[in-house]
Amino acid sequence: GEVNYRARLLLGHSLGEDHSRQNRAVEVAENTDSVVTFKNVRLDEIVTRVGEKYNYGVRFCDEVLREWRFQISWDSTKSLSEFVELLNEFDGLSVTEMDDTLLVSPQLLKE
Repeated sequence: GEVNYRARLLLGHSLGEDHSRQNRAVEVAENTDSVVTFKNVRLDEIVTRVGEKYNYGVRFCDEVLREWRFQISWDSTKSLSEFVELLNEFDGLSVTEMDDTLLVSPQLLKE
């Protein structure tokens, strides 16, 4: 059946919480042949893995974004654009496809 994308940003590191609380399990689970679920995984690891599937490199305009942690499911049968749209739903994050590169940059928060 249709896979519903689920995504959640885990903000502990960005908000300077006690790092001992960040010792939750980091997990990358292959749910099926095509669906991968990332739990408490850094953004740089996620976009690098997804980018590799589509032969895209990754460039971060702000190094802090690399450390943002997400819980997100990725269906590799979907287009890269669909995954980029999902990431762009997060306030403060902008992901753009440019040539063969995913450009990850901060997005100004809307008032």
